[in-house]
Amino acid sequence: MTKINLYQGKPLFLAMASLMFCFLMIGCGTKLSNQDAKTTTPQNANAIGMEFKPLSGGTFTMGSHDDARQVTLSKTFELGVYEVTQEQYEIVMGKGNNPSEFKGAQNPVERVGWDAAIEFCRKLSELPEEKSAGRVYRLPTEAEWEYACRAGTTTAYSFGDDESQIGDYAWYLEK
Repeated sequence: MTKINLYQGKPLFLAMASLMFCFLMIGCGTKLSNQDAKTTTPQNANAIGMEFKPLSGGTFTMGSHDDARQVTLSKTFELGVYEVTQEQYEIVMGKGNNPSEFKGAQNPVERVGWDAAIEFCRKLSELPEEKSAGRVYRLPTEAEWEYACRAGTTTAYSFGDDESQIGDYAWYLEK
């Protein structure tokens, strides 16, 4: 039998990040300045209860194999700690505007396309409390997302370099 890995030869953390991003468990990034750090609550929560973690810039290897390259993020950015809940999504996008199949106020919103994600970030930025705090939301760049997913690791996979362990960490099909 041949194993066909769902990550299709890419590092596991990239595949997982892509899947999470495709289903849009939104992790909006926001520009962080010293003023923003002072105006957020101690938990770095915003007006609708989304919590954020500041990530300092740094240099890391982005991509894999022949595509690997050194990338430097020179600015601090924030990334959502948890997925956006359906309740939070509806606060921003409007009651009844929930595309999720698996309903539940505290469930992550899913089945959200790219354009809707951009619109969510725009509308969240326009909330009066967010405007007055000077917070602007956007989706993370590919580099920011991979940097966060790597979480300081330097191995090919989040669990190390040994591809034979992939079955312990990833789903795959056998043919």
